[in-house]
Amino acid sequence: ETTTEVSAFQYFTIGMAMMFSLYVASSISSNAFIEKKQDVLLRMMLAGEKPVRYLLSKVVSGYVLAVMQLGILFGLSQLLFDTFSERSSEFWLTIVAITFIYATVIGALTALLTSLTLMMPTDSVSGIFSGLVVTLFAFLGGSFTPVEQISPFIRTLGNWTPNGAMMTVYLQQIQGYSLSDSMPLLMRILLLSAILFIIAWGLFPKRRFS
Repeated sequence: ETTTEVSAFQYFTIGMAMMFSLYVASSISSNAFIEKKQDVLLRMMLAGEKPVRYLLSKVVSGYVLAVMQLGILFGLSQLLFDTFSERSSEFWLTIVAITFIYATVIGALTALLTSLTLMMPTDSVSGIFSGLVVTLFAFLGGSFTPVEQISPFIRTLGNWTPNGAMMTVYLQQIQGYSLSDSMPLLMRILLLSAILFIIAWGLFPKRRFS
């Protein structure tokens, strides 16, 4: 059972946080294209470095930046607007824990976009993702409006996007659900993270660039 209503300010704080965190992945993958043009990875390979280290560095960068971005956003929102007033330390520890889980899928998504970017002759992947895919995910995930009021199907579909699933988890915690109630969605996020990284590693150009 829920114990607390979600205010409009809380809802859109979470919604915008989930959407903007997706831009971390496209931003880092765009930097990978610049590094490709500068032969950074090629020089690393010639020096004997394993390609997986380069890809893992992008995962870690996406992970850390996502955690920092969400931490700053939630912290400032609480400090300036008292968005999550009168919350227990247990609530904040749970928020920190699920933020770490969400950052995992952002890191994996960064790896996938990086691999796709390195395969392409132009920096089109990050542009398409940030301009089209993020907007679509944000709509399906409910960042712009509570989509369950539009269609239960869209809500269900949105929960299969990383931002939509995690937005549901955050809102469940605000409402007073236990962490175990959110565990199916959290497991979905971790599974998605693993799948995205496996695909990213499979696509990663390990020998040469065109």
